[in-house]
Amino acid sequence: MKLLLAPRIQDLLYLTVLLLTSYLLIFHNLGKAQIRIWDEATYANNAIDMYEQPGNPLVIRHLGEPDLYNVKPPLVIWLQALNMHIWGVNEWAIRFPSALFGLFTVLTLYGFCSHVLNNRLVGFLAGMILLSSAGFIRNHVVRTGDLDAALVFFSMLLLMAFWALMLTNPKNKKPYYILLAVGIVGAFLSKGIAALFFFPAMGFMAFFPLGYKPLKDFSLYGVVLLSLLGCGAYYGLRELAVPGYWPVLRDSEFIRINTEVMSWHLQAADYYWQELKNKHFAHLFWGLPLVPLSFLFVAYRSRSFYFLVYVCFAVLGYFLLISYPPVKLSWYDAPLLPVLALALAFSANQIWETLWKRISLKYPLIRKMEGIYLLIPLFLIPLYAPYSKLWKDMRWAESHAQGLELEGAFLKYLAQSRPELDSLKILKNESYTEHYDPVLFYIRAFQHEQKLGKIELIKAPPFSPGEWVMVAKPEDMAQIDSLYAYTLEEIWQDARLIYIEDTL
Repeated sequence: MKLLLAPRIQDLLYLTVLLLTSYLLIFHNLGKAQIRIWDEATYANNAIDMYEQPGNPLVIRHLGEPDLYNVKPPLVIWLQALNMHIWGVNEWAIRFPSALFGLFTVLTLYGFCSHVLNNRLVGFLAGMILLSSAGFIRNHVVRTGDLDAALVFFSMLLLMAFWALMLTNPKNKKPYYILLAVGIVGAFLSKGIAALFFFPAMGFMAFFPLGYKPLKDFSLYGVVLLSLLGCGAYYGLRELAVPGYWPVLRDSEFIRINTEVMSWHLQAADYYWQELKNKHFAHLFWGLPLVPLSFLFVAYRSRSFYFLVYVCFAVLGYFLLISYPPVKLSWYDAPLLPVLALALAFSANQIWETLWKRISLKYPLIRKMEGIYLLIPLFLIPLYAPYSKLWKDMRWAESHAQGLELEGAFLKYLAQSRPELDSLKILKNESYTEHYDPVLFYIRAFQHEQKLGKIELIKAPPFSPGEWVMVAKPEDMAQIDSLYAYTLEEIWQDARLIYIEDTL
């Protein structure tokens, strides 16, 4: 179904809407919320280390020492450190790469549909669906400084490069080989072996060729093999640089997937089904039956038929692969969301186009109408509610800080409300080093940004009269109550800023 406008005008209109929506939902207030506990805080501190002392770029460090808590490859850390040279040491620099990869994913969807499927409308609708997905516009994907947005983008790049080969069988295959290699290496450098999660499904696709026969393309084998060898070489080089890396990697990346580390990682077999149904793709989950239904509206063995086959293989293959292990985390289904968005947009367009042709033949009065002018509103109206909710979340990005984020969030608040503080001690005693990462990021960031003067992390008293102290945990506050006379200067959520008057 084609819009009665020149292709350049279509691109301009569609891309303008996609870019504006991407800005509002991905980039707006990106740096407003505090750095999140666990992964984002860890990567943020790794990035500061790389920013301060680049050293060996293959080795991720934490406070100057090789970090064996984060064993993932360093692509996102590189980009975060680079952003610190541009934006400074702050939340925006940490999150901007994720947001950019989110935008790139939307544009890749549109470009694939425009140039391979020859259907700009499907690309536009797929992008709009993806931007309405709560599993995509969320913490740990495009809204925080984690690794998953990069993984999603590069996974889509390699998958769509392979689809383009399968569907078009171009004479000049080199550009597609290059895109495939970039996708494999980029996905690996983003999040390790998760780069391979679409490979089983792609292997099945190879037995259903349209014109291109991948099983007989030895150049393709070479591209994939060289890409994988390059990925494997990274592990070897990092082990050489930091002896002992490989055993930790083995336990974290390979054995851990079937081993209980934290009880809340273990989930039922239908966990991702429920996540998609109730959270991540809830607003359009009801529309997914249109995908198998659309097989009735395409010619057997046509390009559209084979594309639907490939999409179904990709969805089922990836879904079953991540559903099998008992260890499951909410954001692991993120690479599925662009494929689901594309499948739904393509299927709905095929069904609507066929039905509209039949209706227009039967009723001459509407024969001159363009069905596209009804399809776009029919698609966008159901997206209003999820867009509205996501926009509300983005507009008011600050949220109640989790316990381990509280000191960092309060420190960020104090940098704005009490800039005159020239020294501050933070009372915080934790069992694990990574529990300090959120507040440690702000201490290090404010040193670079010259805010709040001297800030120290203190695990236990004593304190001297005249010192400013931040306390967040009730047990730490109990120590202060028993040992000191003080003035309570400020309360923020569950954290307190106190001024030590004297000892008791």
